[in-house]
Amino acid sequence: MVSVSVRKETEEIALIDLIKKEHLCFLDVKSKEEAIKALVDTLYLQGAVPDPEGFFKAVLERERVISTGIGMGLAIPHAKTEEVEEFFLAIAVLPQGVDWQAIDSLKVKLVFLIGGPKNKPRDYLRLLSDLTKFVKDEKRRSLLSSAKDKEEFLSLFQG
Repeated sequence: MVSVSVRKETEEIALIDLIKKEHLCFLDVKSKEEAIKALVDTLYLQGAVPDPEGFFKAVLERERVISTGIGMGLAIPHAKTEEVEEFFLAIAVLPQGVDWQAIDSLKVKLVFLIGGPKNKPRDYLRLLSDLTKFVKDEKRRSLLSSAKDKEEFLSLFQG
């Protein structure tokens, strides 16, 4: 089990608790906007995002401030809204890679879209930090970006 956790009211939840098979996508897209839109649509269909257009706009606004392409083929777009009560995570594997204006100019192959409530900024920052630390491991990142299906990808968060 992944040891990364974030406070949720009085209990802690592991990162694996935020990762849902239904929120994992393998995408063939041409832009970061397409990737973000596909993830937001997936979250909406699963009931995690009540206002997909508002959330999509919030994520794009955050991208305009500075790219969430953190380098190493990773992007962690994120936004907080008042409509959301719980943290959620959607993941995209982009086998072809997408230009994300990342700090190292490499194409992004893994996208972790985080959403959460505005009233829990501390938990939000902790989750963002912990996720970043988790995916910065080179071997883990390589295995995640080369996963062939959802089961293989999700198994990398176990053990």
